[in-house]
Amino acid sequence: MAYPSIEQYQIALQYPKTAFTDPELAAGRIRPSGMGTPIVVSGGFALTYALETNRTKYAVRCFHKEAKGIERRYAGISSKLASLASPYFVRFDFQPTGVKANQSVYPVVKMAWAEGKTLGDFVESNFHDSIQLTNLIASLGKLAAYLEEQNIAHGDIQEGNLMVADSGRQLQLIDYDGMFVPEIASLGGAELGHRDYQHPKRDSSHFSARLDRFSFIVLNLSLRALCARPSIWDSSQSGAGVIICRANDFANPGGSRILAELAKIPGLERDVQNFATICTAQFVQIPSLDDFISRRNIPQRMSESELSIAASTGSGYISPYTVLDAANFSAFQENIGSMIELVGKIVHVSPDYLEYAFLNFGDWRGKSVTIALWSDALARSKERPTKAWVGRWVTVRGLVQAFRKGAYDHMTIAAATLAQVTVLTEKEAKYRLTPYQKPDLIPARTNNSTLQKLAVESSKPVVEKAPPRTSAAPRSLSANQLALERMRQQTPPPPSRGKVASPVYSGGPSHQNPPTPAKARATVIPRPPVVPVPPSPSMQPRHEALTQKRSGGIIAWLSNLFK
Repeated sequence: MAYPSIEQYQIALQYPKTAFTDPELAAGRIRPSGMGTPIVVSGGFALTYALETNRTKYAVRCFHKEAKGIERRYAGISSKLASLASPYFVRFDFQPTGVKANQSVYPVVKMAWAEGKTLGDFVESNFHDSIQLTNLIASLGKLAAYLEEQNIAHGDIQEGNLMVADSGRQLQLIDYDGMFVPEIASLGGAELGHRDYQHPKRDSSHFSARLDRFSFIVLNLSLRALCARPSIWDSSQSGAGVIICRANDFANPGGSRILAELAKIPGLERDVQNFATICTAQFVQIPSLDDFISRRNIPQRMSESELSIAASTGSGYISPYTVLDAANFSAFQENIGSMIELVGKIVHVSPDYLEYAFLNFGDWRGKSVTIALWSDALARSKERPTKAWVGRWVTVRGLVQAFRKGAYDHMTIAAATLAQVTVLTEKEAKYRLTPYQKPDLIPARTNNSTLQKLAVESSKPVVEKAPPRTSAAPRSLSANQLALERMRQQTPPPPSRGKVASPVYSGGPSHQNPPTPAKARATVIPRPPVVPVPPSPSMQPRHEALTQKRSGGIIAWLSNLFK
């Protein structure tokens, strides 16, 4: 089924009376934004609207992207959750013909409104309060254990899908599009979840009760770190959907500044080491949260062939959404109605209005990309943007909407609060504008060569030779991995005696910002068989200041990690 676009839903839902077939929803109200369109939150498959009636409040989910077997999927989920009658889930009603838009009818999910704050908002408000965070950690542990016991999974555990109340003691899950229950196992997965909370090797073939394990481990480790050292919230640039760790940290744990920082916290070092091992292991090897905390069933170290594959971590920034340069107006025009991550330099601020404030990235009198803070957003903000914000590089994630009035032609992202707008350095901004690219092939590295490279280039991944597994499960290799194995089998042995050192990958700078990024190229440079090659001038660090601060700590940590 082809669903309406976000713009088509926005037009139809301005008039709930004619849009909804459910009499209760038809009598409700959806609050408009400053642009006059309904306030909406976009997800992978559905748009969520807050609809109020005289008696109650609902979250109404309208689908804008096809999820295979959606009716069978929700029928199975509804039946299972009804049988559980658990307070972790809210009541919902799947309506196959619930909304009229674009001259046809489409399904909606009518969901009871969950009270409390989202997990992200709760942590952002309380990251310095160890008591409330401790409550939350305990609640997450109970939720994880309950899902394991029931052999079900939410599928997208993240900051926006958990509602927190009672000082962290009460949790409710919302948005069930990607849920796994045994009754719908044959349908397969519908989504892959928020990338900043998911294992880097999760793909569409994974659909089981294990889906939430990695997310719970990430949250547990991050919240424990905040309890011990609240300053990590700022140093990790958390907020706006991110709690300490990001997808880049999972894809390359050896080169992660944040994980190295967490490893220095007393009592967390071993757990961070175990977490790094989990990130490089196969998805099916992820332990339960209880096993992670108890340090049981941690995956074994990787074999040499697996290390070579894990070394191919690529370069560039990994985001859950398409990253757009705010100076590129046409790129935003092409993404109207899509969730994106904006990165740009502010050129003008309109702070003199009580009702709203605009952060402009172009000439506001004509075509401009704009971050809008409407009255409700300003009411929730601790400060207002001022002209001092001009010249700052910032990022925000949100839905692209068009605002056209007279000469004004704005591509707008509405922020729910000023705290959602994260200030960046110019270097970090340009890094985020570099799309993630995974090289086709990178040969294995030895531990010594990796540690030598890390001393001068701490953002590169660190791997080492480890003992082969004794009980590893059979692995299915990708096309690139099969090619790598064939190359090894065809390479003639060297004439010299002894063991020949592995070749070294020498890549160019990854923090570039071309209009159309060029394909990453891997250059293989053979090394002498015995004497390690010292770092060359071309391998100087891209982040000199960060390298000076962290290289010693990362090297010591990684040396212990692979002993």
